[in-house]
Amino acid sequence: LRSNGLVEGVHYLKQKQLGETTLRPDILLLLPNKKQVPIDVKFPYSEMQKLSLTDSKVQQKVHLKQFEIDLKNKIKKVADYIDVGNGTLDYAIMFVPNEAVFSFINQQLPEIVDMAVGKRVLLVSPFTFLIVARTILESYRHFMIADKLREVVVHIDDFVVEWEKLRGSFEKYGKTLDVLQRDYQAV
Repeated sequence: LRSNGLVEGVHYLKQKQLGETTLRPDILLLLPNKKQVPIDVKFPYSEMQKLSLTDSKVQQKVHLKQFEIDLKNKIKKVADYIDVGNGTLDYAIMFVPNEAVFSFINQQLPEIVDMAVGKRVLLVSPFTFLIVARTILESYRHFMIADKLREVVVHIDDFVVEWEKLRGSFEKYGKTLDVLQRDYQAV
């Protein structure tokens, strides 16, 4: 995060309790208006390691099944961080710390990816994490700017209405002054 220009305390917080809950995501991505995106970087890696170390097809199936169970449980825990009432957006991020594992999950366990999406949990790899984080920050900033822009447009519309009233009053007083000027000249 730091190496990509994000500043702790400004753009993110580490190990901060989520509102009034006992939940403590690893990272909270800070957004305008006190909104935040929880990020979990702990990953259930042990079964994946066992899977890669065994040559036995039976053991591979056992480790793959357990890895799938561990992933599902982790996704459910990450989904618990989503608490709009405590200032989060309606999704959370689960960091997969290895590109190969991320690719394996997407290719071999697409139902896990679907489950994560259904629970509003974004799975990200080291490569995609900063892209997602920056996109969230910029999108939310643009959303806030668009929201403020709507307010400005309302104020401009109100100003135009008031300006037209003022201009109409000046025209009316201008005509009155012209009439007075002609009458004065006549007198």
